[in-house]
Amino acid sequence: MPMPMKTPCEFIIWYVLPALRKQLAQTLIREYGMNQAEVAKRMGVSEAAISQYLSSKRAKMEIDDQGIHASVKTWAKRMLDDDSINMATVTCSLCDDVRKAGILDEMYQEQTGLPKATCPWMSGLEGDK
Repeated sequence: MPMPMKTPCEFIIWYVLPALRKQLAQTLIREYGMNQAEVAKRMGVSEAAISQYLSSKRAKMEIDDQGIHASVKTWAKRMLDDDSINMATVTCSLCDDVRKAGILDEMYQEQTGLPKATCPWMSGLEGDK
């Protein structure tokens, strides 16, 4: 059943970003051995948020795409190697990967019943696909 209509930006904020944060937290903990407190500090969120990502109380949607999983793993490794990496850079890069791969359009259509996740801002980025 489609959700009430949300703009593409709202959809990204409410569903895509939490799903990406969840994957990043899982990767940092499961593959790189960080604890929840360390991950929370690096990601700029509370330990409770990390706990909720891990227990799926937050970010119930999953992005099941090998390319995105690879990007998440790459960024996780970069975060381990370089403390100066800004979380906004990580998040925006991963979100852009989701958009470029067409996953945003697929998820948006599936959840809203609308044909494509378009807005003026996103339309201006179409040339970089």
